[in-house]
Amino acid sequence: MPRPSIRRATLADAAALSAFAARVFPLGCPETAPSNLAAHIATELPPARFRALIADPNVVVFIAESSSKSSATDAAAIVAYTVALRSSPHP
Repeated sequence: MPRPSIRRATLADAAALSAFAARVFPLGCPETAPSNLAAHIATELPPARFRALIADPNVVVFIAESSSKSSATDAAAIVAYTVALRSSPHP
């Protein structure tokens, strides 16, 4: 299996990040009521939220992409992402 490529997200990635996050978030919360999952996804994972994170100078969003193309968009498929804070009140 080829290694994914990792890069910094751009504003153009916001919609794809939102779609990916909406697909994978429920996998981490299998016991959560579907209505609660839907509410969280709608409020916390929309493209606007990712655009705000990407535009924030104190945040870096990284994307891992597979080398295979997504059949729907002919773009590299997101396989993971992470949000790193440059400054945080947490040690």
